[in-house]
Amino acid sequence: MVNDDETTPTLNADKKVTVDGALVATLNGTTDNEVVITGFAAGTQKLQIKVNADAVDAYTVNVLAADKVASYAVSPVTTLYAGKLAGDVVQDKTIAYAQKLTVTGKTADGSTVAIPANQQFVVTSDKPGVVGVDTANVDNDIAKDRVLTVYGLSAGTAKISIKLNAKEVASTSITTTVEAPKLASLSFNAAPDSATAWTVAELSTKNFKNELVAKDQYGFVYPVSGTFSISDTSVATVNATTGVVTTKDVAADTTITLDFVANTGETATASIKVTN
Repeated sequence: MVNDDETTPTLNADKKVTVDGALVATLNGTTDNEVVITGFAAGTQKLQIKVNADAVDAYTVNVLAADKVASYAVSPVTTLYAGKLAGDVVQDKTIAYAQKLTVTGKTADGSTVAIPANQQFVVTSDKPGVVGVDTANVDNDIAKDRVLTVYGLSAGTAKISIKLNAKEVASTSITTTVEAPKLASLSFNAAPDSATAWTVAELSTKNFKNELVAKDQYGFVYPVSGTFSISDTSVATVNATTGVVTTKDVAADTTITLDFVANTGETATASIKVTN
């Protein structure tokens, strides 16, 4: 068990990565590779991460014996959508509404620890016609990423059990519904704070259609259409359909309001302070 108090660094491609002078990996061909640290025996070790011989980070890793894990936990899942979407042949793990379960270990003091690759889990649904489990790569998913995929098949409630050595170590109850997805929340992503001034040049680079966040009742992105408008067209105008802003010179700092009204009536608003 590896209990890491800090996040393992993410490294770019074409870097020689060493830990305490021992070669861990030479990363080539891709970006955002991660260094994987594996514990071999119980104890504490301070690691220094070097890239091309230059130290970039140092932190302590605690390696725990397997018997120090007092319990296991599985993340809760919001209600699963079990209906069919347009174009679906069958509702299964490949559709957009499948969700991930995360399984972690817990020590007696409540600390979270990673699950080692040699611990093989069996994951089952007591009602496989209601909630299905992606069993093709369950062991690999949990051991490497501590996640597995569940998906709704029909309306109801099912218990997902995580078993280790034939003993249930964690479980969660998942409810499914066939209620059709609908718009539940609408806002601007990273909406500008009214206390933070945007220059005319900064505002003119924005396409606010890309900043809209629309989600359904299941927490998934929901397609939405509607109309953009700006409160003061002497400062800027906005294309009602595309959300592209065209700015004008302003003599003094001013605040404008950007609105989006969905065709179903929901609104999103951002207050923007503009300066030259």
